[in-house]
Amino acid sequence: MDASKRKNAGNPGEGKRLKLYDRIAWYADEGNGTARAIERMTLLMKWLDAKGLLSDIGKAELEAGINEDSVLNAPMLTDRGDEVVGTHYMEWVRSGKGFETFFTPFLKD
Repeated sequence: MDASKRKNAGNPGEGKRLKLYDRIAWYADEGNGTARAIERMTLLMKWLDAKGLLSDIGKAELEAGINEDSVLNAPMLTDRGDEVVGTHYMEWVRSGKGFETFFTPFLKD
């Protein structure tokens, strides 16, 4: 195993290809969009954490506090979190549904 893989082997979020799902800055031009986006991402990250879907990177971001520079990307998620979010995130955004109502069915095995 090369050094970069060994270094990242212990954290499921590290070493992943960067897939960007959301960025708070994308909502800056929507009036109060930034504040709403921060609130929405904070709630989503807390829910993902409670479901065991955040990697150590995601947990650190949540602990530091979601702000106007925050993003949601693949390294912030466990493999299962990346699978669920990667498959359904844009569908959820377009649905207008609460994330718990929308994502919970996809967590059932």
